[in-house]
Amino acid sequence: AMRMKNALRERAIIMHALSVMSNPFDQDEEFLRFQDMGVDFTSARTQLEFMAEGKEESDILLSMRDLTFDTQPIVVEAINLALKQRRPEARLLIDREIIPRQKKLAGEIDSLVAIQQHAARAAVEAARSLAHATRTQMLALGGFSLLVGLLVLAMVWRHARRQQQLLEHQAMYDNLTGLPNRRLFVDRLGQAIHAAARDGRVFALLVLDLNRFKEINDTFGHHAGDQVLRETANRVRACLRATDTVARLGGDEMAILLIGADIVDIVQPMTERLLERLRQPYDIEDQAPVLGGSIGIVLYPEHGTDSETLQRRADVAMYHAKRTGAGSARYMESLESTRTPLLFTPTEPRLGVTAEPRLQ
Repeated sequence: AMRMKNALRERAIIMHALSVMSNPFDQDEEFLRFQDMGVDFTSARTQLEFMAEGKEESDILLSMRDLTFDTQPIVVEAINLALKQRRPEARLLIDREIIPRQKKLAGEIDSLVAIQQHAARAAVEAARSLAHATRTQMLALGGFSLLVGLLVLAMVWRHARRQQQLLEHQAMYDNLTGLPNRRLFVDRLGQAIHAAARDGRVFALLVLDLNRFKEINDTFGHHAGDQVLRETANRVRACLRATDTVARLGGDEMAILLIGADIVDIVQPMTERLLERLRQPYDIEDQAPVLGGSIGIVLYPEHGTDSETLQRRADVAMYHAKRTGAGSARYMESLESTRTPLLFTPTEPRLGVTAEPRLQ
């Protein structure tokens, strides 16, 4: 589901970028990325359709499929208008027709996530009820039965407790990296905003994205991509302090909360240390590819006072850093309307992936 949301977001950004670009070579590169995001979205949706449990999930997925098919011709028309340099018409079509449909798709995806979270909470409650019921029944036994019952109770309670902790952990943490997931991160960000508003403090939010991660999956396979994500999580954790939080938002995107009295002074050195660690080679199948990363930076309350604004502006800054090859960027209002071509520096060569020819 997060892969689908990430693909929707990237496709929206690329469509807006295509509608303002005048250089056909830049448009070619963005168009190829647009197609890649479409393939990733369709692949994730197909996987969800096979994983659906129950009529409610199946109905949501069917609605998403219908909405996708209805939207596709409009997307094709907008892209063609952008490629033909008919920018105002393309932007009008994107804003009035495509973006509302994509928001509706994102809402359907959120509904699927909510169903899964509800199932997880129900399982936790069932485990608690089982432990309570078992304890009550065992306490009713007398004598030897009481002793045996207490032993059985201890075993069952411990098992139920472990199941409860496991389910709670699965609901709050990423299974691959062990980092907090998006749900737990949003909660911690909300707590940080509340504490900072109360005490008049400043904190920093960093959004980190690996460069050329897709090429790792394409070249070495998804198992290598998982290895890279686990190693990246370890590298980031090693750079942070005990008071900081790092979470995996989805795909190769991570978010970092830096909290402390001296945050304004340490945010840039911390960012440089993170980028230096990410530029170190990865050990994959006896090869040592160098990926690097891109980091967007926002400060509370300078760049926003609510969770949604801070996350969106950190995304904008990260995207600008990735597009310019700068490594990191602090949010500025001028970034909202600026899109520049993606750069690959000589020190960070691509992994031998050849772009497909542009479709005419």
